[in-house]
Amino acid sequence: MSFSVSKENQALLRKIRGMEAGEPLIEFKYEVDLVEKQKKQIEQAVVQRISQIADGESIAIYLGEKLVVGTRKGVTVIIERIVKTII
Repeated sequence: MSFSVSKENQALLRKIRGMEAGEPLIEFKYEVDLVEKQKKQIEQAVVQRISQIADGESIAIYLGEKLVVGTRKGVTVIIERIVKTII
């Protein structure tokens, strides 16, 4: 017997497996204008530095032409804004 899992559910399963492995969960507050490569860069930056980010602390990740702003809440990092114009 075989069945298919939607892309949405596949992503959820990956997140759950990551949480079980002690990796942080990254949530986007709204649909963001990022390509998959940029999302991976955010994930890598968060995983590398999660132990240095205090619960409730705001973070900013520089992605070339964009600045990604978020907050850590427990094991979750919530991406709240994407700043497209940096002066």
